[in-house]
Amino acid sequence: MAVLLLDSERGPRVTPTVTLYQLIGYNLLVVSAVLALRLLVAIFRERREE
Repeated sequence: MAVLLLDSERGPRVTPTVTLYQLIGYNLLVVSAVLALRLLVAIFRERREE
């Protein structure tokens, strides 16, 4: 992800905008997806055994 900064002195430039909050948010998203998949697998295994 990048942002185009319009600076009047030096002209336009592109800078990276990855922050600590974005990294934490991405990691939380991945962890929650993995946990949701594990829960779904456990539910389907339990239903298949019945």
